[in-house]
Amino acid sequence: MAYQYEPLPEGRLIRLASLSHEGDEEVPRCSLETFDLNNLPVYHALSYTWGSPSDEASEQGINADLSCSIFCSGSSMSVTRNLYDFLCRWRKTNSDSCKEYIWIDAICINQADTTERGSQIGLMRDIYSSAKSVIVWLGEENKHTLAVVDLIQRLPSIPMDRLRTINPLDLANTRTKAMMQLGDWKGCAELFQRAWFYRTWIIQEIAVASKVTVICGSHIILWEDLLYISEVFSTSKWGTQVLSIFHKPGCGGLTVGATPYMLDGIRKGILEAGGWTLDALVFSARPFLATDPKDKIYALLGLARASSGSELKFPRPDYNLLTSEVYIDAMRAMLEDSRSFLLLSTVEDKSQRIVELLPSWVPDFSFGAGASLGMGGKHAYSAAGDLPKGLRPLGEKRLLGITGSELDEIVEVGESMDEINNGRSLIQCLQIVSQLPPTYFTGQSRLEVFWRTLVADIADGQHPAPESLRLSFRYWVMFEMANAFIDKTHSTTTWDTTMAYMDDLARSDPAGVLPTSERILNFAGTYERERDKFEDYSPLVSAATKLHTQFQEKVGGARPFRIFITGKGYLGLGQLSLRVGDCCWIIPGACVPFILRSKGEGRYHLVGETYVHGFMHGEALEQEEFGLKEIELE
Repeated sequence: MAYQYEPLPEGRLIRLASLSHEGDEEVPRCSLETFDLNNLPVYHALSYTWGSPSDEASEQGINADLSCSIFCSGSSMSVTRNLYDFLCRWRKTNSDSCKEYIWIDAICINQADTTERGSQIGLMRDIYSSAKSVIVWLGEENKHTLAVVDLIQRLPSIPMDRLRTINPLDLANTRTKAMMQLGDWKGCAELFQRAWFYRTWIIQEIAVASKVTVICGSHIILWEDLLYISEVFSTSKWGTQVLSIFHKPGCGGLTVGATPYMLDGIRKGILEAGGWTLDALVFSARPFLATDPKDKIYALLGLARASSGSELKFPRPDYNLLTSEVYIDAMRAMLEDSRSFLLLSTVEDKSQRIVELLPSWVPDFSFGAGASLGMGGKHAYSAAGDLPKGLRPLGEKRLLGITGSELDEIVEVGESMDEINNGRSLIQCLQIVSQLPPTYFTGQSRLEVFWRTLVADIADGQHPAPESLRLSFRYWVMFEMANAFIDKTHSTTTWDTTMAYMDDLARSDPAGVLPTSERILNFAGTYERERDKFEDYSPLVSAATKLHTQFQEKVGGARPFRIFITGKGYLGLGQLSLRVGDCCWIIPGACVPFILRSKGEGRYHLVGETYVHGFMHGEALEQEEFGLKEIELE
């Protein structure tokens, strides 16, 4: 007979499980008892993943299905395989101990009762902060685990400054005893790619824990040791040069190995401030994953406070709501709590959205980080000057009332960065740049305006971008065109037209920012002979490759954005989904301009943030035609 939950009485009550250690039965047995949060026994709280804990486990068919059975108070209870494995390990580890309690969400919460789930979510911070320790279960061990655990335990014996000076690519020449074989580092990378490190819920579970113990199969890892190696990966060449070699896609946008170090930063910030604002938490958590997309918000509420330091006003978690409703409530609460419209810069391109029925001004929080242009978070711009945020209350929850001033209408758009990287020519971009006067209204050459716009005039935290990036831009163009020529991704007509634009622009620019068609073809010949050699490049190709990579990193690779030109000749950079007829707007309270699409009768869709060269520091406010009007975003 399946276990039947008794409803929890009103109040701050939770269930705790105790495992039976008697007998030799293989199937775990437990019992549940109800306690008031103000009068709890000593207990542990489990932090784990419901589904497969690792890629290897997925290949073995382990998933989030309730495929295993345990006994709870004499009745059958279905649990996931990963939890079943933990219970078996935990019972053996504590077989000689007296009665010990543990809190496990899948057992202690009636998951079929959405009302109870929502109520218990509100107690989660207290549940984890009151526990004697938080037990992190990474899943069962594999053939690499022993060596990896040994590496993690021995690494702290080496001072951090020393580790930062060791090039990880020179492991074979390093005599430091704790430096092990590259295969061990591969196993370490795989450990950090286990599913636990990408769960949204772990942010709260670790932030409030008094003690953390990590278990992987039969091995115990001190949290402090895991944190040490995570700091190595996050603050030195190790993370980029070693772990990137073994990085697999689908890791939620987080740098492999960085999670414990990131969690520790959040933990310290919360301890110092008593909590973070919801917007800081939500956007720190964007790279993390959640089985239920509502948990991208609900998992963080226990840590959130208002910007004034008071308790945040937010509706009680309700799993009966649509995900879009939860996200609307969260975005509105954050906008009302914030002094600016910085949050609007986090709205990703329409093509990247997953959750349905979202208004255009509400981000899809289920989507990973790095989706927008990313300019708003750099605080380098002040497009609206010191004008305060103008947020107006409206009766319709899906509408956002704001004020703004229209700057100009988009009349032509260029290729996206994705299209350029996939072999499309620069012909549309070059056509747009050719329409600019040789000297832009800022006094800069049109080609300088072009390359500065491509990087939103910011590089490595510097604004304006350093002049040295001009040479990197030149080689970026040369590489992209050389690859297109070698791979024959263009028709003869398209290629000839592109080169004609290239030569016309090159002749009009004495600074030599653009390469000529002759230079491109000469380089293409050399590069074609060496392209497949990888590391055995000639000095010319080696230097050119480095410069190309420098600029490629600044433009963000294949992020979904494209350049455009407005009717008044302003050059800008916007989201992939922008189109002719959209307009650039200055929004008081926002540090960057935005692209809006008119829907008639004073209502607009937010397409996304934008960079408009020459209008990023309040210049629009000085124009005679500048004037604010009330509009509604839907």
